[in-house]
Amino acid sequence: MTTLKIWKDTIRADFCKGPTCRRRIWWAQISNTGRQMCFDKQPEALETVVVLGTNRELLTVDASTNHWATCPDRATFKRPRRR
Repeated sequence: MTTLKIWKDTIRADFCKGPTCRRRIWWAQISNTGRQMCFDKQPEALETVVVLGTNRELLTVDASTNHWATCPDRATFKRPRRR
């Protein structure tokens, strides 16, 4: 199983903007890159760590619940590759 570390205080619900998908998704910020990732279901912590000095909770979650793996409209969101 592949895992990711996300900040608990960044989890928020939204809906997929794909023209046919429109499913409920959850967004969260990945701790080491600062980028946002969407999930098919609310991320469940496999492990929780409180980061000293910040009192923020860092969750280890299963990466296989990534919404882009299941979204029928994922191709519409692809950015062109830089060269």
